[in-house]
Amino acid sequence: MNAPRTLRAALVYFNDFENCQRFMIDLRWPDGVVRCPTCGSDKVTYLADDKRWKCYAKHPRAKFSLKVGTVLEDSPIGLEKWLPAM
Repeated sequence: MNAPRTLRAALVYFNDFENCQRFMIDLRWPDGVVRCPTCGSDKVTYLADDKRWKCYAKHPRAKFSLKVGTVLEDSPIGLEKWLPAM
């Protein structure tokens, strides 16, 4: 994972959602395989229009975002603002 080293670099880097997404995937799933935070299944599909994944296992929380299962889950503030602050 190649994180920005200064606040200025972080603001520029994380202004792009694709960079936020890659950073969070590398952080949460170091092996690169996105897994459902509810059931742990790797049978998921990315829904680009929603910027979320859909798990194909049968459970009520089939769709999930990068923030689900983290301290950021209930925050209305986007990753492009949270990640430079961290």
